[in-house]
Amino acid sequence: MESRRFISAQTILSAPSLGNVCVLDIETAPDPFAIALAGSKEKSKDTTALLHHITDASVLCAHEKPDGTWANFELKSFTAKGQSETDTLLGIDRYLTRLTSNAGTLVSYNGIKHDMQVVRRRAANHLMFEMPGIFPSVELRHLDLMRVIPTGTQQRWGKLRDVAAGLGIPVSYQTLSRGMGVATPGIRKSQVDVVATFLVMLYELATWRRDVGPIVLGWGGLGKYISEMGPHGDHLAQYRRHPLGGGIGRG
Repeated sequence: MESRRFISAQTILSAPSLGNVCVLDIETAPDPFAIALAGSKEKSKDTTALLHHITDASVLCAHEKPDGTWANFELKSFTAKGQSETDTLLGIDRYLTRLTSNAGTLVSYNGIKHDMQVVRRRAANHLMFEMPGIFPSVELRHLDLMRVIPTGTQQRWGKLRDVAAGLGIPVSYQTLSRGMGVATPGIRKSQVDVVATFLVMLYELATWRRDVGPIVLGWGGLGKYISEMGPHGDHLAQYRRHPLGGGIGRG
């Protein structure tokens, strides 16, 4: 088996273009069976992520071309409502496998310590070890933005919502009232989180490249994709354009 290797955030961000990326976010809830085995109470402080299962998950995939433009946007979600957790894990694995086979990059916010740890643990719980995306033979290129952006607070790391707000990126989990919204609050939250994480990533790219281009081109491509979603994307309408509108540019 090929040995695992660590790819630093600096190496990933310093690339001329990122190519294929997928942003992952999962939502979890206490697993009654695990809680019973551990002898914990469902609402107690002992109910850690180790006793949680995956309820909802979303991936936002896109491709940065060598000229800096973004294309091939795809937003996909999975939920335990109406399907099993194993179906969610298989769906996540399909996207991660696509990344490993194309030297793509997984992007997350606290994904190294939380999202991927939970995904791998829940896959192990279901004895689902033969999945090349979740259990790759080589280290998956993983850009965890929580590790890139220290906040200087007592907790050292900030919440995604606070980091995004500090950059002028809105993060509201409310759905507009036109109907036709997404199926569950968990899906809505995970979709908002992957979009916000993608936009935070664009700011980091702009910082490393000393160029507003990643924000202009990346947000523009994303906004067009969200607009094409129609009413199903109402909860993402806040991201259809940069808050400064036409006021941003490359000079």
